[in-house]
Amino acid sequence: MHDRATTDQDPDVRLEALRLWAAEATDEVRDALQEHALRDESEDVRHGAMWMLAFGWPADPLTLVTLQEAAAADPSEGVRSAAAQAVEAVEAIVAGGEFP
Repeated sequence: MHDRATTDQDPDVRLEALRLWAAEATDEVRDALQEHALRDESEDVRHGAMWMLAFGWPADPLTLVTLQEAAAADPSEGVRSAAAQAVEAVEAIVAGGEFP
């Protein structure tokens, strides 16, 4: 599963493998999600990785940094917009408040 999540050529396979792997909630999968959220060639994989980070590791300081970077620099307007929403979600979760 780890190989499929990180190296499979099919973005749908990578995304599904990341979803399954994320259930392990390890530092290794968190690191892989951060990498895919910023650098995967597939917009869908970047988008999915961001939300897995947001809800799986909201209190991890690197989650917010990763999401903020995606919101500012992702080449896709859709991913930038989703990243900005994920930033708001993480901030609300960490603050113990409600989602905007």
